Amino acid sequence: MPPVPRCSGVAALGGLLYIFGGCRNRNGLPNNRTDERQLWIYDPAAASLAVGPSMRVARQECGGACLGGRVYAFGWDRSCESFGPGELAWRAEAECPIVLGGGDGMAGQFSCTVLDGSAYMAGPFGLLSFSPGEGWATLPAPPTSGGCPVVAAHRGEVFVMGGFFYDPVPGPNV
Repeated sequence: MPPVPRCSGVAALGGLLYIFGGCRNRNGLPNNRTDERQLWIYDPAAASLAVGPSMRVARQECGGACLGGRVYAFGWDRSCESFGPGELAWRAEAECPIVLGGGDGMAGQFSCTVLDGSAYMAGPFGLLSFSPGEGWATLPAPPTSGGCPVVAAHRGEVFVMGGFFYDPVPGPNV
């Protein structure tokens, strides 16, 4: 089995795991990375990994969600795309109001969860939701918003926890 890139998105649908995007180190340097477009489909029952169609956009530090029988990929730019089992190509979806991801000029590292047919993205920008057919919405921000929080849906609510803040003098993440 080939190594799956790091910082990939993942979503579960129909007993399969869809792993997409991510990055690989170039020249053995951890912050010299390539953005990846591939889709890998892992079948846990058969312990097999298949290659699916490449995404329209290369994206690392991306999020994934299963909504309405489709796999959605978010992040690394404003684009959003989805893929349905058996399809030969990803399709473009409504653009995100901000650029999700952790590179320069981006809104920051984020995480994603699903509740009642909508995906929720939390990060230093606050909280966004995406619903197929309805598009994007900006939601009230948590009391404090940090980079790369954890977000989870539980008993009909979305919980945003943690995150880090960068202090440039002297520079540790806290």
